[in-house]
Amino acid sequence: MFSNLTFTKTIFLTFLVFTLVFAFIACGSDDEVVETTSASEEKEVDEIKIIEKSTPYPEKEEAQSIAEIAVAGGFNTLVAALDAADLVETLSGDGTFTVFAPTDEAFAALPEGVLDGLLADTEALTQVLLYHVVGDVVKAETVVTLDAADTLQGSKVAIEVVDGNVFVNESQVTSTDIEASNGVIHVIDKVLVPELEESVDITESLKDYDVPGIKNITDLSWPRQVEAMNGLITIEEKPKRILTISTGHDEMIFGFANLNNIVGVTMFSQSPGGNIYELTKDMPTISSEIETIISQEPDIVFADPFANQNLMQSLVDIGITVVQTKLNNTSKGRINDILFTAYILDEIEEALVLIDAIEEQIDYINLIKNTIGDTEKTSILSVTYYDAYWAAGNGSTEGSIIELAGYTNIASKFGVESNNMITKESLIEMSPDVIVIPQSVEWGGQDFYDSLMSDESFNSIPAVINGDVHMVNTSHFTTLSHFNILGSIDLLNLVSEINIDGIEKPLLEACYQCFD
Repeated sequence: MFSNLTFTKTIFLTFLVFTLVFAFIACGSDDEVVETTSASEEKEVDEIKIIEKSTPYPEKEEAQSIAEIAVAGGFNTLVAALDAADLVETLSGDGTFTVFAPTDEAFAALPEGVLDGLLADTEALTQVLLYHVVGDVVKAETVVTLDAADTLQGSKVAIEVVDGNVFVNESQVTSTDIEASNGVIHVIDKVLVPELEESVDITESLKDYDVPGIKNITDLSWPRQVEAMNGLITIEEKPKRILTISTGHDEMIFGFANLNNIVGVTMFSQSPGGNIYELTKDMPTISSEIETIISQEPDIVFADPFANQNLMQSLVDIGITVVQTKLNNTSKGRINDILFTAYILDEIEEALVLIDAIEEQIDYINLIKNTIGDTEKTSILSVTYYDAYWAAGNGSTEGSIIELAGYTNIASKFGVESNNMITKESLIEMSPDVIVIPQSVEWGGQDFYDSLMSDESFNSIPAVINGDVHMVNTSHFTTLSHFNILGSIDLLNLVSEINIDGIEKPLLEACYQCFD
């Protein structure tokens, strides 16, 4: 939570905030801020005007937290900002903090539009607020001995004494040492504004995307409207408590969303060996029972087309926003799904990082294909057995994985649509070069493999003759998320006669949540 945040703002907000920063700097001292928080020998503590606690902040028998004091002390705008940035709980809990608290008048003195802009931009607001917090208790007698202090935003604030008055940057300290159970508050008369990272206008990155369900993806104002499978959905503000009842949505959202905002996942996402198991194993498990969903108090729920419609309507009836979407399995469709969901969650910038990672993976796949040569000569059948033979044909997830890897999906050639039943005779007639079984051991995958290899009626199939029958990672082959790209890489590893590990992989450090 306290790491430096990368965020994006509109040109208007950027102009206002940086104008404010410039104004602060222009009227400030030319002295450099000392790089450490060591004491200054030039300051005489007994000459400093240590401002006593004033009457609005009476002593309590039981110590209150910083957040509680802010509420009781009339810091209305500060409290609203902390709430908007989800920092109330942080400043209510255990810890040792020093907060330089701007008054309501200080916030009101900001240039017109700046406060509203910050309240609408959670990431920018979080940076500004954390710029007012020091991660230790620093009382007045210590403050006046410092040249600078490290804030939780990551930057330093300058501390200066002028005519016995203490200034933090250009803001004067007007009241000191308001003690709380988890730290101390010093009141200041101006809002502190950090030097923010250079703003990026992401609308330029979005202008070439035409995402079904979004009228204008470059319009990042609130409220936002999207057309989903369950109709026109209005999202009034950025969702803070996100829940999905679809594994594909789980995996996709974990690729770009703030993990602190995700309040529960499906049990399939928590299966050992799953794509996001390590991230989800300790999270609440959400079933299709309405009680488990309501218990997590979500303000938005994502579901696939197969979700119980009575359940969806019940959630809507109690005021929870529900978005039902079909997840695609083609590269273009996958990117559209990500952008659609990120637009709703106001995580566009992070989603673009994920999309870059996806495109890098596809470039890697194309590099392998170019190295191998004509992969289309190899036919592959993805087949499972659940009381009948099921083949992955045209438009299926497994089919898209085969095609992305450059191989021929033999089931499509035989007219199979989606995932459909086939006869044993059809399986033999297809005569695939390679058979893959995206069926776990727990669900009978090993038994099916053994039957294919032992049943003499399959002995004419090239895949069986050559031992090219493979059980594959079901987490890669059956998911409706970006992780199925890894299924294509799995195939190239299994089928190619070259060592693809020798082909340099793309660097994906910028998106640690994207791929394993």
